[in-house]
Amino acid sequence: MKDLTIATFISNNEKYNEDFLKFSKELSQKLDVEILIFTDKKINITDNQIKQIIKDNTTKYKRIIELIKICNSKNILCIDNDITINHKELTQFIEEFLSNDYELAWGKIKSKYVQGIVPNLIRIDKNLSHDFIRPILWKINLGISVPGQIFMMKRDEFFEKLPKKDTVYDDLTIGMIARKNKFKVYYSKLILGNELPKGNFKSLITQRKRWAKGLAQSIKNGKSIKMLKFVLVHGFMYHFLWIFYYLILTLIGINNTNIAIILFLITGVLLAEFKIKDLLWSVSYMIIFPIIHTIWCIAFIKNIFVIY
Repeated sequence: MKDLTIATFISNNEKYNEDFLKFSKELSQKLDVEILIFTDKKINITDNQIKQIIKDNTTKYKRIIELIKICNSKNILCIDNDITINHKELTQFIEEFLSNDYELAWGKIKSKYVQGIVPNLIRIDKNLSHDFIRPILWKINLGISVPGQIFMMKRDEFFEKLPKKDTVYDDLTIGMIARKNKFKVYYSKLILGNELPKGNFKSLITQRKRWAKGLAQSIKNGKSIKMLKFVLVHGFMYHFLWIFYYLILTLIGINNTNIAIILFLITGVLLAEFKIKDLLWSVSYMIIFPIIHTIWCIAFIKNIFVIY
């Protein structure tokens, strides 16, 4: 039995991430590591230590279920192929997981600094998710959202517990099962890696429409395992909270415009993580992203009708 199984997932025409191999090799000097790559087609890698699982047109969720079945370790680390790993922080995170009895664990993921409107808006959106919404929900025992880019799990605890029905929201489903079974979870404040954000509005909207389908699927799955209220709370916090924020801001502004402006700017500073250079992007995010959320909402309603 290995100390740890590390897995990554490659789809479509994605290029293999050399950083994943580099990190896995570094870690194998400290631990007995099994390295698995789930891919649509065979990759030209000569390293015998790496095992390829080749299945095309398969969701990440189905691959994770397969991973749990075939891995040769009680500890699993999943890393998305498009992640640039923070080696020191992730190593520290792994050591913390292995030295405790956690059953599910994750840390923060940030967006890379990339020129362009959309990449900068996504970076602010990532701050909102990883620094505020997700940790707050888990803190008040309502969280089910796990950052799927990098996370760890105990194989035996999840074996045969994940729903068989496929979904594009693998991270939410894993979180639901952890919540339902009262698993011991660990949320690290370390930034474990950085992902390359979407480059334009077309790809961003495509992603959000896929997320809308994922939440619609999660509502059905959540209902079947009596976790519906947690899915609804998640959906509200991530996609509808902004409506109430602006309603409150408007009501305050009717009585005192200056206070409303100050509150708006304070929100911008928090989302920018007190970085003045990002304040423009955080303010732009608060203006533009309600449109993205509206598009998501329309797609979500369509998917609800299709699923039900």
